[in-house]
Amino acid sequence: MLPQIKIITVGKLKDSSIKSRENNYLKRFNRDLEFIELKKSGRNIEEENNLILEKITTFNSNWRKVFLTEKGKLLDSIQFADNINSKSHLNHLFIIGGSYGFNKKTLETADLLLSLSPLTFPHQVARLILVEQLYRSQTIINKHPYHH
Repeated sequence: MLPQIKIITVGKLKDSSIKSRENNYLKRFNRDLEFIELKKSGRNIEEENNLILEKITTFNSNWRKVFLTEKGKLLDSIQFADNINSKSHLNHLFIIGGSYGFNKKTLETADLLLSLSPLTFPHQVARLILVEQLYRSQTIINKHPYHH
């Protein structure tokens, strides 16, 4: 059985063009991927991070918690695929922060801090990039020609 992948985001994906592109990758992705969209009710970094901490504490040690932050480790697509494949015995929980980002207390719960880029992206764009990279990593691992 393949490990599970879940993505936690603060706020919902509302942009229909991004949603369409995301669905295009999800159709080709041959495994379950679940989105957990937290209600965006936080008015500051502490409130937003408390929402995230409440949710991630419901996941046990079989879940690898990967926080997306511009302060994280930069990996190219092949390194990203290798990183996921080397931890394939664990389920993966990717966490995309809201507009305030992550505070120190929240980041300390991470198993990996991962950067998609040194640039800061809106969470909807980061979500699309992550989904594409998850699909790409699957094609790299399976030696599919998508990544060439």
